[in-house]
Amino acid sequence: MSFASGHRGVPVCPIDWSKSSGSSRVRYIFLQTYLDVYKQSDKNRQRGQLKFIKVNQSSSRSTNMAQLALHALTGFLSLVYIAMGVVKLYPVSQQMAFAVTRSFQAYAKVCPTVLFGYIPEPQKYHMTIGVWEACCGLALLVGDRELKQGASGILLVIMGVMITSNVIIKDYSTMFFFAMHFFFLSFLFAKYRRRSQPVKTEEEENFKKE
Repeated sequence: MSFASGHRGVPVCPIDWSKSSGSSRVRYIFLQTYLDVYKQSDKNRQRGQLKFIKVNQSSSRSTNMAQLALHALTGFLSLVYIAMGVVKLYPVSQQMAFAVTRSFQAYAKVCPTVLFGYIPEPQKYHMTIGVWEACCGLALLVGDRELKQGASGILLVIMGVMITSNVIIKDYSTMFFFAMHFFFLSFLFAKYRRRSQPVKTEEEENFKKE
C-alpha cells in the first residue's frame, strides 16, 4: 500500500482507506504522530534560535551603550583635568593666581611629605600638581587602555590627597568637588583595569584547579 508524501517526504495519509488493512492504519497513525511531533520540535527549534538571536542583539546593544558611556566619561574628565592643570600652570587672571596660591599655601602645610619632614613650597606644589593633572588628562584623551589606567590611578591618588588635605584644614567648600572626581576616577580605573586583564580560557582554569 502506498502513502502520499508530506513534510520532507514523510507520509501523511494512505491513498485508499477502503482497501487498507488494520496494520496499515496503525502505521498511518504512527507516521502521522511522528510528523506532528517533528513539526512541533522544528517550530520549537526555530523559536529557540530566534530568541537566541534577540538576546545576542540586546546584549550587543547594551555593550555598545556601556562602551559609549565609558568613552564619553573619559573624554569629559580628560578635558577637565587638562584645563585644571593649565590653569594651575598659567592662570588666566591675577585673581585666579592669587586664589590658587592661597589654597596651596594651606595644602602645603598638610602635604603627605610632611610626615617625612619635608614641607613643599606652595608655588612648586601647585605647579607639580598642575603638571601631573595636565599630563594625565592628555593620557586619558589619547592614550591606550594601559596608559588610561595608569593616568586614572595617578589622578585618583591626587584627588585622595586633596580630600585628605581639605579634611585636615577643615575646608569643606571644595571637598564635594574632589569627592565627585574621586568616585568617577575609581570607576574609570576599575573599568580599564578589568578590560586590560587577559581573558582566561577554560583549559587554564582547569589546569590551575588541578
